[in-house]
Amino acid sequence: DLVRVLQKAAAANGEGAVEVDPDAPQELMEHRPSAFYRLIEYEGASRALEALAAVENRRPRSRPRRPKTDAQVSREQARAVRSGFGDNWHYVHSNSVAKELLLEIEDLAGRAFTAAPAAEAEEEWVLHWDGLTISTTCGSAPPEELAISGLDPCQRKYVHQFARIVGLHSSSREGMPSAGGGDGKILTMRPPRRSCADGAAWAPPFSVAQVLGAVAA
Repeated sequence: DLVRVLQKAAAANGEGAVEVDPDAPQELMEHRPSAFYRLIEYEGASRALEALAAVENRRPRSRPRRPKTDAQVSREQARAVRSGFGDNWHYVHSNSVAKELLLEIEDLAGRAFTAAPAAEAEEEWVLHWDGLTISTTCGSAPPEELAISGLDPCQRKYVHQFARIVGLHSSSREGMPSAGGGDGKILTMRPPRRSCADGAAWAPPFSVAQVLGAVAA
């Protein structure tokens, strides 16, 4: 009935939920009247809900958030990269070889994963780091995963950190020792399984290489 509807509306607006018995004496119904019940008395039961809705519609609405400035975005990205590399941050942003390695890996990851997976994609794109540059051993883009040999333990650590920052899954596995450097382990990277299952392309949140270049400058 109408009284029950008004009681529920009062409770939803933070008013005290006072049980009202239509057959109770008038003095009991007026015991500790809330603002909503005073509205009922003023507007009448049939117009109370309409009056409440009108008041709600006049309330000032929260202002939309202002878009972030380029400077704010740059600071957030720099904080994310610094946090992502952790105790390797100082080494990574000050070492030219580390930055060159990450620049190449970022470029290769973009070529490998930013296009939607092909129906017959290569299982692996196998690459080798010789200390100066990365070359292809076998496979091509787009693959299901990148496999990189020739990295030493320190390099593997910050490449794993890079992968986490940009949203790629990475792991290390045993490989064959090579005369070209490294300790024989192979680092692999692949996009999240959800993206693969949905047939969607991976997209990096931002360029880690650009952030490192901006910080160095």
